[in-house]
Amino acid sequence: MDRRVTPPPGSSDLLAGKRPPGRRSGLAQRAARALAAALRHERPGIEIDGEGRVGHLHDLLVPTARLPADQHTILPDRPRTPVDDSLALTANCFLPWSRNPAGLRVGPLDGFQGLRFAARCPTGIRGTPPQTDLLLTGPSRVVGLVTRVTEHLTTPKTRIAEGYDQPMPEPHLGAWHELLVELRQTPQLFRLLDAVALAKHAIGLARTFPGQTTTLTYLFWEPSDARSHPVFAAHRAEVDLLRRRVVASGVPVLPLSLRELWDRWLAEQPGPALRDHVTALEARYHVAIGE
Repeated sequence: MDRRVTPPPGSSDLLAGKRPPGRRSGLAQRAARALAAALRHERPGIEIDGEGRVGHLHDLLVPTARLPADQHTILPDRPRTPVDDSLALTANCFLPWSRNPAGLRVGPLDGFQGLRFAARCPTGIRGTPPQTDLLLTGPSRVVGLVTRVTEHLTTPKTRIAEGYDQPMPEPHLGAWHELLVELRQTPQLFRLLDAVALAKHAIGLARTFPGQTTTLTYLFWEPSDARSHPVFAAHRAEVDLLRRRVVASGVPVLPLSLRELWDRWLAEQPGPALRDHVTALEARYHVAIGE
């Protein structure tokens, strides 16, 4: 049975998956320009090059997530970082809890004792281990958080290595393995969501933390005018399809938009510091991309 998400009528080549792999769509370029404009408004003197990159990842941190000089090792820095960088967005959201993860809630999940950015979780299969943007650990729970800003506006390009074709000995990874087998045969099952990359994250989490309750959280950005662009509704539909496909696995998917994450924080953890933090995040990321 074909369980692909059908693109809505009148959808663009982006939804139809007609662009060459890896090429940024016009929508992704407009999104990056809108995010760059928000950054310039916050920090008028910042230098952004013609490719939409700043000097270092740490230059992208919002005021409420800035790191003291003696704490820079918490977040790996790197040069020439794009304004729509996913790790930067993750750091901006969660750095205030770096010293006190016990106070953090990610959707319905809490009870954390450890927090680490840019964590590698090996899959046991030949190749580069996937990098999880944020790894949260507790006595009874592990959460791997993968963030996407504009990546889903670029044709997914993660390939399935041959090692993933072999049956997996862990029964709780069966749903993920079945998905990879199907994606090998029907790569257009997901046109926007990079489901192969998420499968690698899920397998890496399960094998790095065997026997622990593990969740893969998919955090995604949308512009403030997302309803004007069908691609974002189509992306949500694909995310929900993935969630349903692996809901009974040992690594279920928890999808969260940034707006949903922030609204839940404000509803469940009221306080001036958190309100100021969400306000800073909104100023940077809650932007419209226009027509």
